[in-house]
Amino acid sequence: MRDIAIIGAGIGGLTAAHALLQAGASVRIFERAPQLRALGAGITMQGNAMEALASQGLAERVRNEGHIIARAQIATWQGEPLQTLDLRTLGPQVAWPEVAWPGVAIHRRRLIHTLAEDLQNVIAFDAGATHIEHDDDAVHVTFEDGSQHSFAALIGCDGLHSAVRRSLRADEALRYDGYTSWRGVASMPATGLATTEMWGAGRRFGLVPIANDEVYWFAVADAPRNTALEGPTLARLQQMFDGWASPVADILNATNPADIIATDCLDRPPITTWGQGRVTLLGDAAHPMMPNLGQGGCQAVESAVVLGRALRSTPDLVQALRRYERQRTARANLFVKRSFETGRIAQWRNPLARGIRNLGMRLIPQSFVERALIEQYGFEAWFRSVSA
Repeated sequence: MRDIAIIGAGIGGLTAAHALLQAGASVRIFERAPQLRALGAGITMQGNAMEALASQGLAERVRNEGHIIARAQIATWQGEPLQTLDLRTLGPQVAWPEVAWPGVAIHRRRLIHTLAEDLQNVIAFDAGATHIEHDDDAVHVTFEDGSQHSFAALIGCDGLHSAVRRSLRADEALRYDGYTSWRGVASMPATGLATTEMWGAGRRFGLVPIANDEVYWFAVADAPRNTALEGPTLARLQQMFDGWASPVADILNATNPADIIATDCLDRPPITTWGQGRVTLLGDAAHPMMPNLGQGGCQAVESAVVLGRALRSTPDLVQALRRYERQRTARANLFVKRSFETGRIAQWRNPLARGIRNLGMRLIPQSFVERALIEQYGFEAWFRSVSA
């Protein structure tokens, strides 16, 4: 029996379905929501994710629905550049010799629907898992409607609050590092705008063109956990970021207040054991990370592709799951750690520390930054290194 259940129809679950189907498995996705949902506003599929998606025949679809990331920069809140990169120059070094896949910024809703193409017949909605047991022969799942089904394996792609993870590891505390976030999409021309993150004292503002007439933005500020802004959210954000460099004010003015999403920034400390028997975890269920590197969705895509390859190359299903975990934990956990550390540095408030940080960023050689990105974006090169 090679019937595999995927719990969760997010980025990781949908990509895993493609990868497992290509590996010859029979797949069923179970989603708690009544329809496809895309919490969030925009997302980046960086070069490593696009290279992984290309192996599944999905990269071109995503590129056609999004906006190529050509330039990226980190700047001060006053708009003074700290680091600037022309990402177009990195392409030939980070992808297969015959094709370079640039990073793509895309509305999360469009990404989810793009990944769901060809999967309509394998997704079951209103199907939240409430109880999971596994033995030597199968995984047994009870759903919210009381029905029970058994599968050869189960992949937990059910996010930060994963029920599958809880069945393996009981309740674990989430990690909050003192800052919260707001996200939205501005309806305005994106021509000439670079992907940019501005750093202030305990505050950040980022902007990412996701279409010719849409700009995804995010704002970050130090705050106690579960703190709600007093008064209308948009008005408070306009006050908080008053005086910041252009085009921050224009972006907020072009945002529908009803579409702003507020979320605390949460992750979990890295773990080295993702699965047990016929069950494993993927994406935020396995390696949730702070949003500071924009790699959360990218690492979910990588994990999904590696899972499919493990099943294709390893006949024994349980051994294939453990092979996937051995190959993925170190790299995914590295991004968890880097994302956490980057957030701490970016949120510094002390003027002296910020001045030293900013000077150091300006002095970092461009070649050093590019080498780091080549390592980050080189999915296939990394995969060859762990498959040897």
